[in-house]
Amino acid sequence: MLKLLLKPFGCLASLLAGMLVIAVIALIVLFWVAEAWTPKFVAGWMEQHSGFDVQIDDANLELFSQQLVFEDIVVHNPPGFPEESFLRIRNLSVKLPLADVADQDFRARSVEMDIESLTIVIPEQGTSNLAAFIDTVDYQPTLADLAAGTSADAPRLESFKLSVGEAVIENHTFRRPDIVRIKLDYTGSFANVSRSTEVFPQIEQDLRARGLPGLSPAFFQALFASLPVQCFADITPTSPDLIPDRLPDSVTDALKERAAEALKPTPSP
Repeated sequence: MLKLLLKPFGCLASLLAGMLVIAVIALIVLFWVAEAWTPKFVAGWMEQHSGFDVQIDDANLELFSQQLVFEDIVVHNPPGFPEESFLRIRNLSVKLPLADVADQDFRARSVEMDIESLTIVIPEQGTSNLAAFIDTVDYQPTLADLAAGTSADAPRLESFKLSVGEAVIENHTFRRPDIVRIKLDYTGSFANVSRSTEVFPQIEQDLRARGLPGLSPAFFQALFASLPVQCFADITPTSPDLIPDRLPDSVTDALKERAAEALKPTPSP
C-alpha cells in the first residue's frame, strides 16, 4: 500500500530529474554557442567602428563570477602602415550580471583590461595609426553623455583596472626608422567610478611619468567607445550600422576599402 502511495512521487522525481538534466545540457550548449559566437561578434563590432582589423582568439563566459573574458585581442594596422600590429590586449574581463543581460542591460559592473603592447607608428607621410584610430572611431560625447554620472541609475563601475606592459614608437619620417621601446609595467586600479573623465586623465598622467608622452584620454575613450558594452556613463555604445563616408584625409584608401568591406553582410553558407 505504501509503495502505491509513493509511486506517483517517484515518477515526479524521475520527471524532475530528467528535466534538470535536459536544462543542464541546454545550458551547456547555450554557453558553447555563445563562446563560439561572441569573439566574432565583438571583433566585427570593433572593426565596423574603427576600420581596423580585429582578431579575438578566445572568449569565456564564467557563470559563477558573471564575467565575460576575452583573451588575446589583436588590433591590426590598416594596410599601408609598415608595422602590422597596433594594439595587443592580453585579457579583457567584463562583469555583466546575467539578470541585467536578460533585461538587455549591457552596462558593465567591473572591467579589467591588460594591454600587452601598444605600437604607435608614424609613417613617412600622413598621420599616425594612433591618430587614425581616434579620428575614425570619432567618439563625440552627446549632451546626455556629458551630463551622465549624476543620476542615480547611471552606470557605475565597482572596479576598473588597466594594465599596460609596453609601448613601441616607430618613427618612419627619417631615412632609417627610429624605433623606441618603453617598458611601462603600469597598473592602475580605480573603484566606484562612473565617467571616463574620472579615470583616463589620471592614467595619462601616470604613463607620462613613466616616459610615455602624448597618450591622451581620447585614445582610451575611442577604444572603449568601439566596444559593444557600456563601461562608462559618458561613453554610450552606438550600433555601427554605418561607417561615415568621410574618413580623415590622412587615412589611406585601403583603410576606406576595409571599412566598406566590414559593412557587407556575410553571405549565407
